[in-house]
Order: sequence, then structure tokens, then C-alpha cells
Amino acid sequence: MAKSKRILMHLDTYVAMAAFCVMQACVFIQVFTRYVLNLPLSWPEEVARYSLVWLTFLGASAAVRANDHIRIDVVLTKVPPNVRSVLVVLTNVCAALVLLAVAPAGFGLVRLMTGIPTAALQVSMSWVYLPVPLSFSLMIVQLITNSISEVRSLRASPQRS
Repeated sequence: MAKSKRILMHLDTYVAMAAFCVMQACVFIQVFTRYVLNLPLSWPEEVARYSLVWLTFLGASAAVRANDHIRIDVVLTKVPPNVRSVLVVLTNVCAALVLLAVAPAGFGLVRLMTGIPTAALQVSMSWVYLPVPLSFSLMIVQLITNSISEVRSLRASPQRS
């Protein structure tokens, strides 16, 4: 059970890694067929581009979970740990609210793109846009989880005057 939970918790990372491998393979195929065989294909470029979209958004979700996203932490390094925890929770709540406001539009965009096929593969463009609201939703959950952990550590730490 613990292994399946760990896999589920890191699913965004695994899908991002798979997207990276697919992207690399498609770029190799495209370069090989274009320059070695002199027979350019249309689909590897499209698959590589869409894999990059999946990699970017699910990688961002994994970065939020690992607390490795880009931030300016000059203030966090100068304040006491209790104040740091409060600031982290505050910024997590603000980020979650922004994502909560934007995620429904992402799902609307996926719904809007359902009937539109891609140029080379002829699959629905909704698959291309799906990682946007999916990663936003995952980030919301991860920001809330990170905030709960910060609050618990804040409560567990001894109070200083």
C-alpha cells in the first residue's frame, strides 16, 4: 500500500519523466529521418512539442511538491523560523488562490478544444491542453499540503518570546 501511495504522490514526476523521454526520442527520430534518410516526418516534431508542454506543466507541479519552485527567499533567510513559517503559509495560500481562480478556465479550455484535431496526429487538442488545469489542480493540493506541514511544524516548535 505504501509503495502505491508513493507512486500516486509522485505521478506528476513519472509522467514528466516519460514526456521527457518521448520528447528526446522524437527529436532523435526527426533528426535521423531528416538528415540521414532525407525523409522528414511530420509527426515527431508535433509529439516532441506536445511532450514539452506536458513536461513543463507536470514538472512545475513536481517542483511545487518538492518546494523547489523559483522564489526570492532573501526575506525568508533573514527572519526567525516562526516568522518564516508564517510567510511560507501566507505565500502558499496566495498562490493556491491564484491557481484556484485560473484552474476552471483551464478546464474550460480543455473542453473547448475537444473537437479540434492536431495537424499531424489528428488527435484532440484537448490532450495538449490537459496538463495545464491538471497541474494547477495538483499544485493547489500540494500547496495546501505544504501549508499544513508548515503549520504543524510551527505548532510543534517551542514558542520564543
